[in-house]
Amino acid sequence: MNKIYKITILLILYTSTNSFAINIGDKAPDILGRKTTGKLFKLSSYSGKIRLVNFFSIYCKPCKKELPELALLEKDFPEVMIIAFHIGSQSMEKVKQFLSGLSDHPDIIVRSSLEAKKTYGFRGVPHSVIIDSNDRIYKIIPGYNTQLIKTAIQEITRK
Repeated sequence: MNKIYKITILLILYTSTNSFAINIGDKAPDILGRKTTGKLFKLSSYSGKIRLVNFFSIYCKPCKKELPELALLEKDFPEVMIIAFHIGSQSMEKVKQFLSGLSDHPDIIVRSSLEAKKTYGFRGVPHSVIIDSNDRIYKIIPGYNTQLIKTAIQEITRK
């Protein structure tokens, strides 16, 4: 009985730690960071545009596959701004080194803190969020699934 009680408490704590999670229809939280060029980036500065926000890590194997695919989507859907946020404490040099080993990646790469992960309420990478032109969350796509991302982009651009 004691073991079941402990597991129940752990499950409650685990599910309640996601208190900053976003939902479809919510206003998109702002994210700050630095572009690989060193310039400051603020997500809210691009209010009014459709944005695909992708979160990745240099240690994520699926991210290595997904980032080049997002670059292709960027070319296919120029009306959608694709922004890839590296989440972690690694230096900008390490992020640039990771990117140089890829066949391609989105034009806008931003290094941000783990705070963005807490704000958007996800646990693992890759993780993508599509924000509509009214700054509302349109779609949340956990994990590596560029086909689902492409379908969601097609839906939102047809509106």
